[in-house]
Amino acid sequence: MPLWGAGILFMLLVLPWCLVWHYRQAWRGARQRRRWQEERASLALAGAGLGVWEWRPEARQLYWSPAVFGFYGLEARAEVTLEQWLACLAPEQAAALNRWLGQCRPDASGTELTLTLPRGGRLRLTGTWLNEHRQWRLVGMQQDITHADTELRRMSRQAYLDRLTGLPNRNALLGELEQRCRESQPGVLVFLDLDGFKAVNDRHGHEVGDALLLAVAERLSHTLRLCDRIYRLGGDEFVIWLQLDTPDDIRSAERVAGLVIRRLGTPFQLAQVQCRISSSLGLARYPADGDQPGVLLNLADQAMYQAKRSGKGCFVWAGESVREITASHLGT
Repeated sequence: MPLWGAGILFMLLVLPWCLVWHYRQAWRGARQRRRWQEERASLALAGAGLGVWEWRPEARQLYWSPAVFGFYGLEARAEVTLEQWLACLAPEQAAALNRWLGQCRPDASGTELTLTLPRGGRLRLTGTWLNEHRQWRLVGMQQDITHADTELRRMSRQAYLDRLTGLPNRNALLGELEQRCRESQPGVLVFLDLDGFKAVNDRHGHEVGDALLLAVAERLSHTLRLCDRIYRLGGDEFVIWLQLDTPDDIRSAERVAGLVIRRLGTPFQLAQVQCRISSSLGLARYPADGDQPGVLLNLADQAMYQAKRSGKGCFVWAGESVREITASHLGT
């Protein structure tokens, strides 16, 4: 056979197999790279508490990424069914999920559902409808929001609590006052200022000052009734809400105010330091003196300063003269 004929025969028989082998290797490499990319994306999503899910209602086919299996305490596997998904949930949550999937419609741009797991975790499901080859599928993310919810609740509590004493703060006071005003709940707002606190703080330092504030908060908590509420505004200022059975029941408020002054006038033993302080109280009635939180707070504040100017260790009703703490005011 001529040499050129052998070359043509080689090209016809061998070269196609070389091309097939080359393309198979390229295809395998592309598939491997795609699998690596998917694995890296899956790991990144899992690290963020996210997983991918897909639901094809016509074929009743469900797909979960490996992270989603972990959310439900399952080992990752190739297939999962809707029935297995529902079995991972408590009956009421399974019913909510089934109802949600049944109500989802392709004409909606997006949809969302929050599930509570039997072990106490929480998942947020989001989904978007996609049309592929005239078949609709719901594709979205599942996110573990358990820790996010816990952190949000913690931050919310911190926003309404005094960091030092743990008492409700000004934010809590204003919110709860608005609620009481809406409910027309009669009561007395008491603005309390500690007399002599600055001298203790300056003489013994902030650590003793903080310890004194903690002791005052504890003593107030043991002095007031269960229906009453204590707040710390900051520094040495506290506010007390005294609940009344009727708007005219001011004698009970006076007894509690007198008891507070007497208890806080008892010396505090803090480690090696004994501290003696007193307190000045301003009282404003709801709704007789004012029916708005800001008005009540300002009136009680003004009455408190009147008590301080009148010798301290006493209480003053808003709009009235000083009431010295005598046996009659203490209810004894």
